[in-house]
Amino acid sequence: MFPQPLSAFEQPTLTALEFDLLLESAQPRLRGYVASILGAWSDVDDFVQETNLVLIQKRHNFEAGTNFIAWSFRVAYFKATTWRRDRMREGRVVLSEAAFQEIAAHAETHFEDRQPELGHGPAIGTRRGTRHAAPAAGGAQPHGVAAASRRRP
Repeated sequence: MFPQPLSAFEQPTLTALEFDLLLESAQPRLRGYVASILGAWSDVDDFVQETNLVLIQKRHNFEAGTNFIAWSFRVAYFKATTWRRDRMREGRVVLSEAAFQEIAAHAETHFEDRQPELGHGPAIGTRRGTRHAAPAAGGAQPHGVAAASRRRP
């Protein structure tokens, strides 16, 4: 028997594991993109963690087979516009809206096309060059990326 085609209203979905793998593989590029648009390294870790939480909460909105990196960057961009607005209220923004948008567009192009290189750059679950213990073999962790990107003392 042949599988039934999806109706116009049904979207292909990913399993939690498939989503976690996409999210984990996106971390180096997402971190680079966020660092580029924020321009403040002190905020990058928290911002990426918050973006990961939003991505996990909205995982059912992601359409399987589409560009996960572009989707995650779009979520980060909208979070960054809110972050920037809050900094403007505090009088801490130095870039104009046009400059912010130009930087975001350039960063998106740069980091979307970039493929993570094996053995180069910070590894998933690392922070400032310090590796964190990996989960025990066979001990799959739901939404392991959120746990891996969580700030640790």
